[in-house]
Amino acid sequence: MEFSTEETQETALRRLRSADTVIMSPELFERLYLQPISSVKGDLRKTFGNPTPLGLIGFCVTLTPLACSLMGWRGSGGLGAGNMFVCAYYYYFNGLISGILEFFLGNSFPFLVFTTYGCVILAFAATLHPFYNSASAYSPDGNFAEGLREPSFTATFAFFPITLACLNAIFMICATKINLVFLSVFAGASLGFTLLAATLWTLSKGAIEASARLLVPRLDEY
Repeated sequence: MEFSTEETQETALRRLRSADTVIMSPELFERLYLQPISSVKGDLRKTFGNPTPLGLIGFCVTLTPLACSLMGWRGSGGLGAGNMFVCAYYYYFNGLISGILEFFLGNSFPFLVFTTYGCVILAFAATLHPFYNSASAYSPDGNFAEGLREPSFTATFAFFPITLACLNAIFMICATKINLVFLSVFAGASLGFTLLAATLWTLSKGAIEASARLLVPRLDEY
């Protein structure tokens, strides 16, 4: 490319640099990747910190070991019961605190997501804990451990994750207005809960090998 004058060349280079480089302010980064700024009255945003990273960290720390346990990695199993109360107490308070703070900041969608998942993890843990004895109704002698193995219990419990899958699909649609990261998270969660429900329904029919394939347990060999 030839230029008639040195000024013309500098102008062209400046134009190329401006096309390749985008300067993003911290306020714009927060709006795009952490939380969309809504028109809310008051100065709470200037007084308090951003609670969104707290809820996201709790979300990841809770669902990661649960997913690994459900897939049977490194010999784990039991529907992740060994980690359930670790996850429940961690994310219940984590999600509740971050959700309430999002509520006071006027962020309806993060408030809904964080508080919903906090209650979901607590409900999941309570269902698998002997103290609440939820599975004893499915055992002839009222034994909790035997009730967990009853086909009617697994078939009934499967409606909970399939409902969560539908809820996450709605969250995924709502997240299209926020960013691609949130959309991917809810898409993965929706798929995971769908596979869990399919596993429980398959297990209730006695197809143990088919249900195991839905949870991909052989990944722990790699």
